[in-house]
Amino acid sequence: NKKSAIEHLNDIKGNSFILGKWLFEERRLKESLQYLRPAANDLNTPDVWRLLAQLCYSIYEETKSIEYLQESFESSLNGLSVSNKDTLAFALRILRILLRKGNQQIYQSFENRIHSLDVTSWITVLPQIIAKCNTNDEKLRKILGDLLEAVGLSHPHPVLYGLLVPLCEVSSRQELAAGLFDKMRSEYPSI
Repeated sequence: NKKSAIEHLNDIKGNSFILGKWLFEERRLKESLQYLRPAANDLNTPDVWRLLAQLCYSIYEETKSIEYLQESFESSLNGLSVSNKDTLAFALRILRILLRKGNQQIYQSFENRIHSLDVTSWITVLPQIIAKCNTNDEKLRKILGDLLEAVGLSHPHPVLYGLLVPLCEVSSRQELAAGLFDKMRSEYPSI
């Protein structure tokens, strides 16, 4: 009996993740969500947060409901905060949502968490961050500038290197690059 097997699996701690994953693979998205939400909070591992982020994004794509986009974003932030090796996938998902689907609620979530995340996670995606610094969205431009500054204060060389091209351009990226160069110069006078 399929229903009793699902109930039995749900009774065993940790199996809510397995059950949620299976339901996700079967494209039973809303059912999967019922199991993955508690699994994410109970287990708090990168794998659970990654799957919950993918699930919520899939539901968002079907429904266009912002609550699922927000949950995907938050799950990615949570995954990034507990991951110590595979941070690229989380960083890319966060950037994709922030840059393509960002709204005030997502911006606020990111601002609230930016300083609690390991800045080394962003080094590999610096080119994407710098490329989007000339956005017309003033709030997003400030968030990206704050992120570059946070990374640059801990790891100045990759940020300074990445800012060399925008510094020589005539664009809004040049203004941001010049401002960050000045901040870095005051923090690291020997560079």
